[in-house]
Amino acid sequence: MTVAEIAVVESIANALLAEFETQALITRRFLERIPEDRLTWKPHEKSMTAGQLGYHIAFVPGGVIRIVKNSPVQAPEFANFPQPASREEILKTFDESVAAVRDLLPQFDDAAMHETWRLVAGEKVVLAQPRAAFIRDVMLSHWYQHRGQLSVYLRLLNVPVPPVGDRAQTSRALYSEGANSVKIAEARRAFPIHAPFQASGRWLFPRKSHLRSWFRSRSIGELFYVPLCLATAALIAGSATGLAESQPWLQARF
Repeated sequence: MTVAEIAVVESIANALLAEFETQALITRRFLERIPEDRLTWKPHEKSMTAGQLGYHIAFVPGGVIRIVKNSPVQAPEFANFPQPASREEILKTFDESVAAVRDLLPQFDDAAMHETWRLVAGEKVVLAQPRAAFIRDVMLSHWYQHRGQLSVYLRLLNVPVPPVGDRAQTSRALYSEGANSVKIAEARRAFPIHAPFQASGRWLFPRKSHLRSWFRSRSIGELFYVPLCLATAALIAGSATGLAESQPWLQARF
């Protein structure tokens, strides 16, 4: 059975957990760079402080996975975001949040993930959607949005912004403790066949770390794909050159 076929039989929860594990490593690097002496700083009077934003990012995954255990659930109050006293408080909250996701998320089978989950305010239903969709939208997509917001805070504070697409570190994390089939499948999606040669829409000479990560997530058959394409392209280019040399009208045309 191929990696792709194995991934198909894995649960929705395991697929979400694989993505979460990868992104949690990146998110922690962001939180670690919030300056201890700038926790009360904010870019605008209506914005959250750096500490509040960091704490919110730290709390979201665990808060979401706890709230989706039951249905319906009363909508929580988000009027005031806690102001942490230290960066250590943020990181402790984050570690507890990650531990909660690792513990609770795998407990949901696919039937529970497809079940319509409801959020209510009093007797009024304010949100109704499949549990898996809510986890995807808030625990992950909403989380990424705030992490991007924090990157702007760091930039304005002249703090180096951690790389989000550090594929070498992601690969090390996947293979350090023995990746399961879902994590390998996620890595293959993160490193498509052309990934070592492309960055930000521009084709570039590959970095060693990118090549290493790419090779680790490829099957034997796929490893022959790139040289086969290069050889085919060379043959086509050679044939086109020979045809142009033998046909003067083509030279004049082009």
